[in-house]
Amino acid sequence: MKKLFITIFTAVLFLSPLTFCGAVVNSDVAIYFTPTSGVAGETAVTISSNSDISGATSVLFNETSVSPKTNDSKYYIDVTVPDGATTGKITVMGTTNNGNIVSASDFTVTSDADAIDTTGATDDTDDEDNEESSTITWSGLIPKCNTGDIDEDTGDYENSCGLNYLMQMVNKIINYVLIILATPLFVLIIVYVGFLFLTSGGDSGKVTKAKTIIKNAIIGYIIALAAWLIVKTILTTVGYVDVSEWFNI
Repeated sequence: MKKLFITIFTAVLFLSPLTFCGAVVNSDVAIYFTPTSGVAGETAVTISSNSDISGATSVLFNETSVSPKTNDSKYYIDVTVPDGATTGKITVMGTTNNGNIVSASDFTVTSDADAIDTTGATDDTDDEDNEESSTITWSGLIPKCNTGDIDEDTGDYENSCGLNYLMQMVNKIINYVLIILATPLFVLIIVYVGFLFLTSGGDSGKVTKAKTIIKNAIIGYIIALAAWLIVKTILTTVGYVDVSEWFNI
């Protein structure tokens, strides 16, 4: 048993720095865009990703380049379809961590502004939810809402704090608690337990203490993972979170 914990301790000690630096974690990076079609030189397009794209140097519509506009969120950039653009893939160029990212689907360049498909969906309610979700900006873990102009018809802010903002905030907080807090803490506990075993010198009291700590840590981490999975499943089922956004913080 002691040799097993020495092995685990050594592996964690050498692998944990790589994990925190992002060298071990590997996730698919993708970009999405709204609307899915538009007029060259006129249509504003919001491009989102499941990774940081704030450092993008330019955006290609097929092979026509345009510079992105400043955006408060590192997961969204805004551009206007450049003059001369043609139907094809959208490529986000020169992102800080991921280089060039190419969209899975084509952006359709149209000649009639009335033909623009704003979301690619047929349900008006889904269109409104998708548009609201794509324009959320954040201040830490808190969404920025109840700001900007007030709608004269309703008396509410144009980006009033609604249920969608609340659900997105829950998603962000649960990610933060598990990925930023619980996981590093669990790794540190394993390192500490390994240290206790290495320095126990045959002391049964220290060995018992180490076993109790690792047992409680595993149980606690499993509970945290279960809570994370339950919340994520609920949010995904009701349509507030996409599977690709499960690990976004």
